[in-house]
Amino acid sequence: DYFPEKMSVDHATGFTVEYHNSYKIVNNTAAAQTFVLYQCGTPVPSVSGVDTYISVPVSNVGIATSIIIPWIEMLDERESIAMFAPRNKALSHSKCLAELNRPEMTDASDSESLDLTFGSSSFTYHNAIAMTAFSESSVITEMEYIEFISLFYNKEALGMEIFDHMKEQYECN
Repeated sequence: DYFPEKMSVDHATGFTVEYHNSYKIVNNTAAAQTFVLYQCGTPVPSVSGVDTYISVPVSNVGIATSIIIPWIEMLDERESIAMFAPRNKALSHSKCLAELNRPEMTDASDSESLDLTFGSSSFTYHNAIAMTAFSESSVITEMEYIEFISLFYNKEALGMEIFDHMKEQYECN
């Protein structure tokens, strides 16, 4: 089993995850997208009804919505951001990301070179992952999307820890 740390979706209604030996099936029900995230170095599985196959952990991502920036930073994966669009808006949302503004960061038109691009449900980048936290009904269900993002980095344990901490603070515990 390549995924010793497994998470369950306890609050959010917009996504589900199902674990298998060398891959996980992530269903973004809010955007009608299904992904197979397979462990790097293992064969690509054959699963019916899948929109996208992505080797994990990802290390070269694009962001096309600023909502994703803090979550990627909380997972200590800022260095994985290789493209952001619109560039100026993304830079204004994170001082640390602005300092990371490297010349080699790709243009949005070069999304084929990325592992995936996180964005809204209406964009068409290569391996587009729709961020649908906005469709949730409460702050707690939106917060659980840190766990959604952690799936792509194989950092479920950290995602669950961050979510639990945010939930405790929100509930004043």
